[in-house]
Amino acid sequence: MPILVERRVLSPADIHAAERFCDAAGDIAAAREAIAKDGAYITDRHGEMKRHPAYATLREATAESRRWAAELGATPAARARVTADVDKEDDDDDSPLSV
Repeated sequence: MPILVERRVLSPADIHAAERFCDAAGDIAAAREAIAKDGAYITDRHGEMKRHPAYATLREATAESRRWAAELGATPAARARVTADVDKEDDDDDSPLSV
């Protein structure tokens, strides 16, 4: 995040998005911890083996963090778009219509 602030991609107005990204990252860590502790498969109340329910949380939180990362300019593709937009704006200064 400090790099994005330095590049002026992130501002104080983005705090809500940054919080949601951090929430998703926390959910990912908690899901991974639960899977590491309990194992990939657990026995349900009927005595049958099934995949750990934390995998659903992991999948959802990963998708959520990816969406927020893109919104925040924290992915390579998002940063490339921001850089391209800045370069495009700089090119306008050379326009014959510039004052």
